[in-house]
Amino acid sequence: MPLVYPWSVRKAAKPRIPDANVVKATRKGWEHWFKVLDKFGCAKKGHKESARFLLEEHGLEPWWSQTVTVEYEVANGLRKPSQRSGGKFGLDVHRTVSASLGDCWDAFTTAKGLNGWFASKAKVDLRVGGLYTGAGGDKCTYKKIVPSKRLVMSWEHPKHTSGSVVEVLFEKREKKTRVSVSHTKIANKAECDDLKKAWSSVMDEFREFVEL
Repeated sequence: MPLVYPWSVRKAAKPRIPDANVVKATRKGWEHWFKVLDKFGCAKKGHKESARFLLEEHGLEPWWSQTVTVEYEVANGLRKPSQRSGGKFGLDVHRTVSASLGDCWDAFTTAKGLNGWFASKAKVDLRVGGLYTGAGGDKCTYKKIVPSKRLVMSWEHPKHTSGSVVEVLFEKREKKTRVSVSHTKIANKAECDDLKKAWSSVMDEFREFVEL
């Protein structure tokens, strides 16, 4: 029997993430979390307070506290699909791969690694304020670096509006590694859709590269 969502979450759209995935990650499903945000008053209190509430009071991981809040807002018509706080757009892509945490980190942070799946003629200056460049016109400035855990960088490409941000999280999962890419502050939905397809494709290339 399909999950029946309460009235308040049937105004716009069902969540894009399967309920089973949410239960596995948070121990509860969409119906539970939407009722929690209904009671909290997410529509009036806003995204930031609601995500913090899920993080601090219910123990959700940072990525899930943000994701649950965004999906609630989309389902209730409070924002367009893929739209994030501030009116801009964002996307999330992740892959869980049969590779070590170190190999995954190297694939994202070294010229040799990036040239294997993402770029050609990559140049990497891995420090806060340092630059990444590739032959395709990509250019990033590193904003935050937590070795083997987190990268935050600006994102520039001739085909897209400047000012977007990419965050990559690395998590060890027993003998596997989960790598999550969040690309935010995208100017409009058309660019967001284009980047979503691109990231989905290159993350498949990433998986194939690190699992060789």
